[in-house]
Amino acid sequence: MDTFGKCGRYVLEIKDTRLSTAKTLEEVDRAISNRGALAGIAVFSKQANAPTAAPFHYLGNRAIVVLDKTETDDKALKLALLWARWVVRRQLNEQVEGSTSTGSRLSSTRAEPLSSGSAPSVGASQRKKQIEDAAINVNGLFDEIEGVLDALTKEVA
Repeated sequence: MDTFGKCGRYVLEIKDTRLSTAKTLEEVDRAISNRGALAGIAVFSKQANAPTAAPFHYLGNRAIVVLDKTETDDKALKLALLWARWVVRRQLNEQVEGSTSTGSRLSSTRAEPLSSGSAPSVGASQRKKQIEDAAINVNGLFDEIEGVLDALTKEVA
């Protein structure tokens, strides 16, 4: 691990109630401070409790993620944990003069927006076809995300 012998940690705050963004970030900041961590993640038990619309959202060294306790999909949590490891390693690397290896490699990865290639049509059969095509594209996108998460796991581990 490229932490130059320094201890680096992140903290998880598990939430099963609805909180505002400000309150969530306040609790994550307190957990970071109390545990000497470099990053923190608030993990909400369902999307309705999270103060964000997305299943993963970050602000600086703090993140909000949803791990729905009734579902088996843990991709957002895996992403959040990889993000936290990267944030910790980036901060430790920044403390060592001239070291940008992990930060520069991972920050060069960019997200591509999902877009359709054509304008919506008015016919029901055309809309149905567009919906089916979009479902295929989304499934392909999930496969790509799995590949990226696997690659990031190998890079950060």
